Amino acid sequence: ISGNNFSGNSSDFAGSAEKKGNVGVIAGGTIGSTLFLLLLVMLAIFIFKKRPANAS
Repeated sequence: ISGNNFSGNSSDFAGSAEKKGNVGVIAGGTIGSTLFLLLLVMLAIFIFKKRPANAS
């Protein structure tokens, strides 16, 4: 029964994904890359604050 429910949910998810198109995928990728870049920037700032001699 759980297998049938899982396959039903998968088909419903695929149907809704097809209706939305690639908007969800593009939005997810954009958010992921933005958070990743933000993390790199914060890491760089942290390193520069840790070594102020190299900054000047």
